[in-house]
Parts: sequence; C-alpha cells; structure tokens
Amino acid sequence: MMNLKKKNIGWTLLGIFAIVIVYIPVFKNGFVNWDDDVYILNNPLIQSMNRHTVYAWFAQPFLGLYQPFVLLSLAMDFYFSGLNPVGFHFTNLILHILNTILVFKLMELLFKKRNISIIVALLFGLHAMQVETVAWATERKNLLFVFFYLGGLISYIYHLNSGRKRFVIAMYFLYLASLISKASAVTFPVVLLFTDYLIAEKFNLKKAIHDKLSFFILAFIMGLLTLWFHYQYGSFENTTTFTLAERLGIAGNAILVYIYKLLLPLNLTTYNPIPVGFYTHYMSLVGGSMAVLLLAGFLIYRYFRTNKKVIWAIGFLIVNLGLFLIPPGVPVQLSDRYVYPAALGFFLIIAFVLDWGIHRNPKFRIPVWSIFSIYLLFIGFQTFQQVKTWQSSLTLWNRVVNVHGDLPFALMQRGNAFKEVMDYQSALTDYSKAIDIDPEYARLYEHRGHLLNLEKKYIAARSDFKKAIKINPKSHFSQCSLGFIYRQMNKPDSALYHLNLAIKLHPAYTTAYINRGKTYTDMNKPEAACKDFKEALSLTPYSTEKAEIRELIRSVCNK
Repeated sequence: MMNLKKKNIGWTLLGIFAIVIVYIPVFKNGFVNWDDDVYILNNPLIQSMNRHTVYAWFAQPFLGLYQPFVLLSLAMDFYFSGLNPVGFHFTNLILHILNTILVFKLMELLFKKRNISIIVALLFGLHAMQVETVAWATERKNLLFVFFYLGGLISYIYHLNSGRKRFVIAMYFLYLASLISKASAVTFPVVLLFTDYLIAEKFNLKKAIHDKLSFFILAFIMGLLTLWFHYQYGSFENTTTFTLAERLGIAGNAILVYIYKLLLPLNLTTYNPIPVGFYTHYMSLVGGSMAVLLLAGFLIYRYFRTNKKVIWAIGFLIVNLGLFLIPPGVPVQLSDRYVYPAALGFFLIIAFVLDWGIHRNPKFRIPVWSIFSIYLLFIGFQTFQQVKTWQSSLTLWNRVVNVHGDLPFALMQRGNAFKEVMDYQSALTDYSKAIDIDPEYARLYEHRGHLLNLEKKYIAARSDFKKAIKINPKSHFSQCSLGFIYRQMNKPDSALYHLNLAIKLHPAYTTAYINRGKTYTDMNKPEAACKDFKEALSLTPYSTEKAEIRELIRSVCNK
C-alpha cells in the first residue's frame, strides 16, 4: 500500500512538471479583448474589496451570470498583483493543475486501476483543447466550477465508502460553490446518478433520484435563475436567424467535430464559425451527422449496455457537453472551453481501450505505452503552441484569420486589437474589409465610427453611426455617439435629440447621461446638467467613470 502511494506521488509530480512545461508560455501572455476588458481591466467590482463590492458580488448577476466566487477570485488576484496578467495566469494554471490531480483521484476511486487514472489525468492536463480555459484569464469560471464539481464527486464517493456525514456536508458545500462559480454545475446530480449506477450492485433509479432530490431542486433553481439573468441581459437574442431545427443540425455536426478535435487537436481557434456551405448542404450535414450518431448509439447499446464503466464515461461526456451544443444566437459551431470538463468522459474511453490493450497480451504492454507516449508528446506540443496564440489580442485574432480566413467578426476583433495599440490605419483596414464582406453587420459600423471619432473625423464617423442605426434602430451606442459628435460640432439641439433617444433605448446608460449633462452645461443649463450627472452616479456606483462624474458634480452642481 505504501509503495502504491509512493508511485502515485511520483506520477503526480511527473504530471505537474509536464503541465508546467507545456503551459510555460502563458507567463508571457497578456490580456485579450475577448471579455478580459469587462471582467478584469475595466471592472471596478474586482479592483477594490469592500462591503459595497462584496455585497454586489453576491446580490446581483454580472453580465447575465451569477458568479460571485469568480469575482472574488479575480479580486484576490488584483489585490496581490494589480493588473499584471502574470498573477491571473498563475492562478489559472494552479487551478488547472489541481483539477488534474482531482481527476486522477476521482478515476482512482471509481475504477481502482492506476493505468486508467494515469492516462485520463495526463490527457486531461495536457490536451490542447483545454488551453482556452487555462490561458484565457476570464475563463476562471470554468476552472473554479470544475474544481468544486470534482471535489463534490470525490466527497460523494468517500461518503458511499464510509457512510460518514461529514462527507455529505462537504459535498453540499462544494456543490453550492460550483453552482455559484458557473451554472454549468447543474449537471452534478445527474452525474451522481451515473455514479450510483456504476458503484451499486443493484441500481434503483427511483430511489436514487429520491435520495438526490435536494441536489436536483438546487439545480432547478439555479437553472431558472440563470435563464432569467440571461434573458434580462439579452443573451437569448438570436443574431443568426437559424431556426431551432437548423440549430439542432449544427449541434449534431458539432459533436462529430468535437470528437475529431479531441483525437487530433489541430487548427484550434477561439472562434469557430458555422462551416461554409452549411446553408446549401444543410440536409446532408444533418443527415450525415445524425446517421453517425445513431450508429454510434446503436453500437454502444449493442456492445456496452452491460458495461457500467463505458456507460459512466459516455454519460459524463454527453451530460456535460450537452448544455452547449445548441447555439443560442451567436453564429459559432463549437468552442474549446465547452469540453472542459466533458472531455474527461472521452479520455476515459481512450483509457479503457489502452488498458484493454495492455492486459490483452503481455507483449502489447510496451507498444501500447510507446504509442501513448508519442501521442502525449504530440498533444503536448500542440498545447505549447496553442498557449502562444493567447499572447495578445493581435495573436489571438491573427490565429482565427489565418485558420478560417477573413471572417467579419474576426476582422472586427483584430481591428479592435489594432486600435488598442493605436495602429489606427491597420484597424481601419480591417473594419473596412469586414464591411465589404458583410455590409449588414451593424457593429462593424459602430467600431469604425468609434475609431473615426478618436481621429476627430466627425463627418465620416457620423455617416457610419447613421448606417448602424439604419441596420439596428435599437443601437443606443450609436445614438449616444451621434450625440457626442453633434456636441463636438456645436449643434447642441441635435446632440440632445440623439442623447434622449439613447436614454430612451437604454434608461441605465451612464455615458449618455454624462454626455447629455455636458451638453446642458454647454447650453448654460446647470440644473439640468447637475440632474444628469447625479443620475449617472446613482446608476453605476462602481463605474470606472465614477471619479469623472464626481468632479463634474463638484464643478457644476456646487456653483
């Protein structure tokens, strides 16, 4: 027993070393313009820890998600390292290493085979599809929810083995912590059922559900809250015009692509559009995907229906991946982060196959481990290279453009990246190229208009914002921007007209109140200006514009 523990420690240390090696480029990475700005760079909720911010973490959703532990975690990073990205990336890497150790422990408890535990943990820790979760600072929510999720499963198994109530208490705490890190943890009680099925000699589904009823209730409540928060935030807006049937077709095709990329992680990018030709070859894609999935389902039922281990692995994969298969509105086929932790189930099937080969014939042992070692080197190299793509916003979107070509969204994001480093000419080139490809994409005109505003080219900027409004009449940003432009052009009446429209479209839009207050100040209407500035301050007490608003109040309201 002591010898086995020493071997486990040895494998653990080897795994940690390998993970650190393949992820070492992450410490040269900065932040990217893919939510890092709103979660970290411009998020006052993490840039101070006091009773007001702590209350805000737990009392309200953030960007349509209830994730207080994520904000707490990011706030701690900011406290210790400020806006130095190294601190945030270090925490992400530590969490990924801890998750890999928990995967090893979970496999050991469930299947009691060291070969399987080693194979699954190494694949989980080193696979290139995990890079998006680890190298992206904002994806802390994925790492945290999985950390608590796996800890809860391990506590449950300890409870089954010992019957001690302390493990039940730990499981409830870890489950709740997982839920308030990311709502994806709602799958936890279903995985508990699969675990009962795997471990119990006689499985009674009705009794198992009854025993887990409190977990299902918590999952149901969190699920409803998440749907409501998403609805309020506008996350359900269908920007693709895809019907539900078409989105189901995309989901079926995505499963096959996920499996392919889990086997061969090549050409990975953070943005994966619907494949070209999907519209014209829709039925063939759906038919082919569904045929393959039905065949796979039949083979699983035919050959593995009595194999509880395989059922647990497939169940874990499907349950944890299923939440993300039908795109709600964004025109993407798949995202690498969605397989964390779902990939564990797929890696487990690989482990079963390799373990079978190892024990099938003593002569197979060396060839199997050799092939697996070469495969690990392959995916490790892919991971090492993929981490580098997250070095900056430019490297991130250059990768997307290089793999998928001139996609309007990717060009827009790369244009934003050029704008960040004040390479305005390159940004303008990307925006204009994207508009030539998709002239009905309103956000492109908004971004180009904003760039032209920065260059004080107000006539050209006004034209872009008017085009954006023609495409999307509900664009409060464009209306506010027009208000700003007319103020710069000394046309206060026109400025007020558009700023009023912006506030009507978005009554809590701080920037519009600030701009309208400044316009009233220009018109020598201090009372109206003061009212707008105070409204702006009350609407966003944690706004990054807070200091500016207070200065405006002091200069205008106290006269």
